[in-house]
Amino acid sequence: MSIKTRFIVSAALLASLLAFRTESASACSCVPPGAPLEELGRSTAVFAGKAIRIDAGLLYSSADPVMVTFQVAQVWKGPEHARLTLHTERSGASCGYEFQGGQEYLVYASGPEAGLYTGLCTRTQPLAGAGDDLKALGGGKVPSGDDPGQSASSQPVLPVAAVAVIAAGALAILAVALRRRRTT
Repeated sequence: MSIKTRFIVSAALLASLLAFRTESASACSCVPPGAPLEELGRSTAVFAGKAIRIDAGLLYSSADPVMVTFQVAQVWKGPEHARLTLHTERSGASCGYEFQGGQEYLVYASGPEAGLYTGLCTRTQPLAGAGDDLKALGGGKVPSGDDPGQSASSQPVLPVAAVAVIAAGALAILAVALRRRRTT
């Protein structure tokens, strides 16, 4: 086997090992959120809605993104669309909010409209337990319609491990092709 082929096979094996490495554990820690009106001022969007779609994509880590689409019932701040999509990390261990499909939430989100984000460090909570927040926020607005730009931002991000597996496969195929070419 030539040096070049050995190098390619070694690189493919290394990429495969990296793809299946274990993630180090880290606990979420954050400063407790402020009062409802204080957090309203800090947030890009505050709305109440039902989680109607949760797209976790390929998951390898608690920090991998999860896209959550909401049927919005009320808006206090931000885009006034009947549906909004935002992202969070997969697990509370990485400060992500673990939404349940079909449940209603009061969501405090940050970031640009096309990349809204929420997590455990916000006042996001199930709507059933948000009485104090709803009282402080007062009446919200009923959303006006769907946002045509949301679909592009709702695509899941391809995890690094998936890219590594694809690269390892491509390198292995290249190594086999080079080996066959040299033997003929």
